[in-house]
Amino acid sequence: MMKDKINSVMFIVPPKPACGLEFAGGGAHPPYGFLCLAERIKGKIGKVSIVDCPAQKISAGRLLKIIKREQPDLIGIGAITYHVKDVYDLLAKIKAITDAVIVGGGPHLSYEYREAMDNGFDAICRFSAEESLPALIDSINKGTSPGDIAGVVYRHEGAVIVTRRGADSGDIFPIGNWELIDPSRYWWWFRSPANISLNTSRGCQKSCNFCTLPDYWGRSRRLTAAQVFAMVSLLYKKYGKRCFWFTDDDFLVDSGTFKELCRLFIESGMDIHWGFQTRCSGIIRHKEAIAQARKAGAFFVLLGVETYSNDRLGALNKDISISEIEDAGGIIDKIGLPSWNSFIVGLPQDGYAQLEETYRFAAKLNSLMVTFTPLTPIPGTRLWEQNKKDIDYSRITLYDTVLPTENMKAGALERKITQMYLRYYTRPDFFKKFLNAPPLAKKLIRRLYVSGSIMMLSRGARALFLR
Repeated sequence: MMKDKINSVMFIVPPKPACGLEFAGGGAHPPYGFLCLAERIKGKIGKVSIVDCPAQKISAGRLLKIIKREQPDLIGIGAITYHVKDVYDLLAKIKAITDAVIVGGGPHLSYEYREAMDNGFDAICRFSAEESLPALIDSINKGTSPGDIAGVVYRHEGAVIVTRRGADSGDIFPIGNWELIDPSRYWWWFRSPANISLNTSRGCQKSCNFCTLPDYWGRSRRLTAAQVFAMVSLLYKKYGKRCFWFTDDDFLVDSGTFKELCRLFIESGMDIHWGFQTRCSGIIRHKEAIAQARKAGAFFVLLGVETYSNDRLGALNKDISISEIEDAGGIIDKIGLPSWNSFIVGLPQDGYAQLEETYRFAAKLNSLMVTFTPLTPIPGTRLWEQNKKDIDYSRITLYDTVLPTENMKAGALERKITQMYLRYYTRPDFFKKFLNAPPLAKKLIRRLYVSGSIMMLSRGARALFLR
């Protein structure tokens, strides 16, 4: 690291190619990590900025011009697996025009830190960086070694040094200052400046083997109801946001906080709608909270159903049962809260019979929305470690089929998934469900019908070229 003084920091969300999920609706999510980091370091340095290339429609060439003009002392960059190699190429161009310290972060770079250091990064803040990045800046400014800072990877005399991991993965902080970005550029599912996604928690209490959340973030913790309400109120009053998607892995993990937030929403009189994700077991334990949520503006809930049998749920280390899945579906149907059931397909032993059973179970549950996600090796999982040498990074999108099964080639799996979607969304039972759905849920499905048609054509065409 060449700089001896850090007085300005530029956080960069690099340009990235559109993936299938974005064609399917997706969204442009605010850079929460950078907003939180900006809050933590703003008292330590003179200037902090965020350049979100996808949201601001900034090309790589224009980004380089911005960096050359601004000449920040430290650049923080995140990289998603499917476009990380493009980021490595970009780093070489950045280093040609600046001597800024380039620090990486996020899941891929946290787990594949040696790969990242070999491709141009000066340091990596692994996992949560709310403690490590401010400490790293202090270390550079004081001229001391970062060796005592937990969660940092750096280079010393040509050797890559990896410090110890912190005792936990840091607390979560509310975002009180949105001035570093333009909230109108962010949306979810509906392309409208009135929509935005929010994240209000970190960590997970479970240990599904296809997910890295428990390892990456550690213990489960969340903002208080008052903190979430303050964020929503600010976005509602100052930026005109009316529809919110809470991206938390389990928004109902703390039922007391959930109920208090619903109470605040109801008493505020704000005309808002919101969706969230939770576990089937939470729906069963907290029926009254779900009913309260419906009154407070909730219009959609996402449930990780994953598969059709208890044995397969056990193989995924998914701590729910088929009876819980069915009971949760009955509860939310009775309350009138539309659901989005998410399935994982393409387990190692899967063939046509297993995918057909998955489809039949999905049709039986008859949720308003369904996704069939190919089993995807994610950095930090055993599946990733077993396959990463042969993986095409550009397909790690949670949309593309990455791995064949023992009984199906990747192309056959992709074609079968396409057929499952087409069958599901053309069933008479689906249309009956759609006609009885709340207006906003109907709007969501109508949008997905258009964008989903494009996705199906794209998936079907691509499957022809997969073996």
